[in-house]
Amino acid sequence: MRKNTENTNPNGKDKKKKTLIIVLIIVIAALAVALGFTVVHMLNDNGPSRTAVIEQDNETERNDADATGQLRIKINPVIKVKNDTMQNLNFCNYNEGRLLQCKIKVGDNYVYDSGLLEEGSVLKGDFVETKHLSKGENEALAEIYSYSLEEEPIGQTNVKVTLTVE
Repeated sequence: MRKNTENTNPNGKDKKKKTLIIVLIIVIAALAVALGFTVVHMLNDNGPSRTAVIEQDNETERNDADATGQLRIKINPVIKVKNDTMQNLNFCNYNEGRLLQCKIKVGDNYVYDSGLLEEGSVLKGDFVETKHLSKGENEALAEIYSYSLEEEPIGQTNVKVTLTVE
């Protein structure tokens, strides 16, 4: 009599197949969830961090402001741009009772808007739109708008700056 060396138990093979199928389904489901999160993140992602670096300024300089109503600001004339970020903007509001806003324009295109900067604050660096900038030096105009604390417009001054893109 000959011994049968083959596994004649079909239930053993079926269990292995079912386990393999369950594991594959779990892996596919996990990949689908991961892909879904990635797509949602990509749709909601606005690129690099767009958070400005704002610090409070030295009170002495702010209090030294002339009470004649003159606008006191500071902004670097040459601004280094690296990875879509102005590294050394240093836009300062030395005025009491005023909010300032800086918009930077290259040619006919605005590449930056600071929003309102509170009195005594320094905007060290911020995101800049680089699609209208070329590598190297870009001549630009920084339009500085002054507002009352109630956000009523007071005036505007312009400063020529250079955006140096690495």
